[in-house]
Amino acid sequence: MAASTNDSSPLLSDINGDDFRPESKLLGKFGVALEHNVTRKLQIRGNFLSRNPNDVENDVVVIFVVAFDTKSGNIVEWCLPDDNDLDGVEFKSMPSGAHTTVSDFTYFKMDNLYGLSCFAKMSVDSEAERGARMKSVGLLSTSYTNLYRHMPFLESQVRQQLETPGKYEGLEAFFHDHKSLLPATFNDGPHQRRASEADSGVSVISSPKSDHVLPHMRITHPAGCFGQFINFFGENIFTLWKYVLLRRRVLFFSPPPIGVVCFRVYCACTLGQYEVELETSPELKPYFYINIADIDSVESEVSYVACKYHFMLPLYGI
Repeated sequence: MAASTNDSSPLLSDINGDDFRPESKLLGKFGVALEHNVTRKLQIRGNFLSRNPNDVENDVVVIFVVAFDTKSGNIVEWCLPDDNDLDGVEFKSMPSGAHTTVSDFTYFKMDNLYGLSCFAKMSVDSEAERGARMKSVGLLSTSYTNLYRHMPFLESQVRQQLETPGKYEGLEAFFHDHKSLLPATFNDGPHQRRASEADSGVSVISSPKSDHVLPHMRITHPAGCFGQFINFFGENIFTLWKYVLLRRRVLFFSPPPIGVVCFRVYCACTLGQYEVELETSPELKPYFYINIADIDSVESEVSYVACKYHFMLPLYGI
């Protein structure tokens, strides 16, 4: 299933606003009940909407800065630890088309790790930079459930990197305060990370007697996100819900910015939470933003939820 969206407004802005789509009013009490039901399930699973910043786990594996170089293209300018293989992260954190926006953010998946990056562009009086400086500051984490908590810091740091390039002290301090134990196989090679559940912290429960993975995701996101998600899709939420429950491959495609679409991937995964976990049901995997490098990975998946830029869709059958 591929869903097109051209709404570039942030999904989480004005969470108390009344600018609902006309068709979404038809949902009435059912939409409220659906939001309440999903919220209740997530609260039972725990780790939901904790407002205390001290509850953030030490889940950061890598922190990095990506820059656009007029001669080399996207490059990893700096990272910590500096001995990690981050091949491909420069295109995940600064997607094609990012230059058309002033700022954006991206959720993405790299094997057993999840990433969040914040992008910003600034005009500069420099011929070498062709009048514009573009950078992204991001991190890789063992879980996606707490990534949004780090967004304010990443947004402030990307502005700092634009204004005072090469100053990494704040990033170093943040990493040492939030760093997680690095999975032992992280550096075995590009896209060859195979951390155990205990090491990775990814919220997945697997059965030792079955090849199937039980769908167990602990999802946390800002208050009001799911309600706006329902309002955005209106009556189409029923079609989306059906495909998610059936564990189909769901792909949202959209022009830039991509951050708001990543949140829709996030919310779509909440629709697929069963009251009872089923061994025979495949895991619903959030891939978030995907690009050309992910084609081989998603082709072999029975079920996933992801997003991408719409102009790539006709070229690849995923």
